[in-house]
Parts: sequence; C-alpha cells; structure tokens
Amino acid sequence: MLPYPLREDEVHRAQRAMLMREFTPRKMEALRPRVQGIVDDAIDAMLAGPRPADLVAAFATPVAIGVICEVLGVDAEEDRQVLHALCRTVASRTARPDEASRALDALESYFHRLVEAQLRSPGRGVVGRVMVERIRSGELSHQDAVATTQLLFHAGHGTPAYTIATAVAALFAHPEQLAAFRATEDIAEAVMELLRYTTVAHNGMTRVATEDIVIGVTPVRAGEGVLIQLDAANRDPSVFPAPDRLDLGRPPSPNLALGHGPHHCLGSALAHVELQVALGTLFCRIPALRLAVPAAELSFKDNENLVGLHTLPVTW
Repeated sequence: MLPYPLREDEVHRAQRAMLMREFTPRKMEALRPRVQGIVDDAIDAMLAGPRPADLVAAFATPVAIGVICEVLGVDAEEDRQVLHALCRTVASRTARPDEASRALDALESYFHRLVEAQLRSPGRGVVGRVMVERIRSGELSHQDAVATTQLLFHAGHGTPAYTIATAVAALFAHPEQLAAFRATEDIAEAVMELLRYTTVAHNGMTRVATEDIVIGVTPVRAGEGVLIQLDAANRDPSVFPAPDRLDLGRPPSPNLALGHGPHHCLGSALAHVELQVALGTLFCRIPALRLAVPAAELSFKDNENLVGLHTLPVTW
C-alpha cells in the first residue's frame, strides 16, 4: 500500500515510478516488431473489406487498442471494442450522468477481474509484471492497481487512435506534405511535426502558481490559477515560425503534444513508435490511399476533451 497520507504530487510520483521502467524508449523500441504486426493485420483486414472504408474504425482504432492491449496484457479480442465504447461514454461531455456512471462501473468491474486473474496466473503484460508484483509486496493496493490499469487503457488507446486519423487527414489536406512524408528518410521528425500540428488534447489543464512568476509579459502571483492549453502552445509563433502551416521540413523543436515535466505522457516513447509504424506502413502499403469524400464533409467530434474525427472515409 502506498504510504498515505501523501500529497497528491507525491502519490503521482510514486505510482509513475512503478511504471516508468516498462515504458522506456529501449523497451518501446523492442516492441516495434509487435506493433508492426498489429498494424499489418489491421491493413490486411481493411484491404480485404469494402471500399470506401472508414479509416477510424478500420485502422486507427484497432491499431491503438491492439497496441495498448499488447502492453497491458489484455488478450481477449472480443473485449476490446466493448472497452473502447465504454471509454468513449466516460469521456463524452454529452452522455447522461447515469450512462457515464454505468460505463465507469463496467470498466472498473472489467479491470478488477483482469487484475484478479493476473494475480492467480501472472501474464506477460504490464499488469502481470508490475501490478501483481507491487500488490504482492504491499506497495500497491488492489484498488489502485485496478484504477491505474483502467487509466492506462483509457489514455493509451483514445489519444493514439485520434492522432493517427487526424494526422492522415492533415496529410490529405496538404498534398505537398504527403509527398514529402512518402519520400522522407526521417519519419521520426515527420511524426514530431504531425504531433505538433494535430495536437488532439484540447482540454485545458488547471494549475496554481506556487510562487510569483512572469509568463511572457504577464505577471502571475503565487496562489493564482493558470489554464494551460497544449494545442495553443503548439501554435506559438515565438517558437514555431508560421505555426499554422504543416511543414515536415521544419527544424526540430520540442512541442507539448505529449505534455511536459512530471506530467509528460508516460507512454510517449510508445506513442512515437506506434505513430511511426502506423503512418509509415499505411502510406507504404496503400500508395493510392485517398479521401473518399470532399474534405469539407469531414466531421470532427466536439463532445470530448480530445479532438477526433467521427469517420474518415478513404478509398484506394
């Protein structure tokens, strides 16, 4: 059990430290062949299906779910779409309170059963390795293990799925950049620019200043609240010249799509590998991939804290 009472930031650091060794760049790079297999399977299924296809449902979502389930050790294929639907209900701003509550209860129940099963017979994923070890040592309560696993699944599939789809849409909207993407030998830098340009996290993060500071020319006094908007920061003209232009040749510059500091995305190394493989393979294997509807007909979600497409009709 974590040594309560602790301050919230201390609890966050303690729980984060438990997981960091599982999400190092080296371990995520070692996962690349498995990610490649998941991506290839999704493309095979899409190519074998009808045209036009919805890239969100046929590719982006199954890839993102498959990757995070591989990491966590969630094996049951039939569970994945159900879990995805429950997460979307929980994240929805328009779901009724009773609907969101039932979805949250169902998610908690599922991951409770998963942790219980892994305690009886530890598997190969993060739950079987880390959660079980920490529960048995007394460093983590069963409930904390359930909550952490649920959070990892929720954050680890929604954001990548939305990013894959919006990145593809952005490349379709900029044919010259799509050509550059197909020709690039440094897909990692191209993905960095796509993350900046298509930042899907649009929920403002609230913070309180602990001391007097000046941000730009604005003084902020200790105790005052600050709203941090990642997508706006990634369009800061003082950092990114012509920030509203997608430019895969832009000189490397760190962006905030995956956060910063102690709240920097734990799975950032995984996200980079996943996006590199997904986007690189998609345009390599389907060179004729194109929009199946006018770009003006694409509809973006406005009922979540993430920006994503309802559908992305494509053909080839």
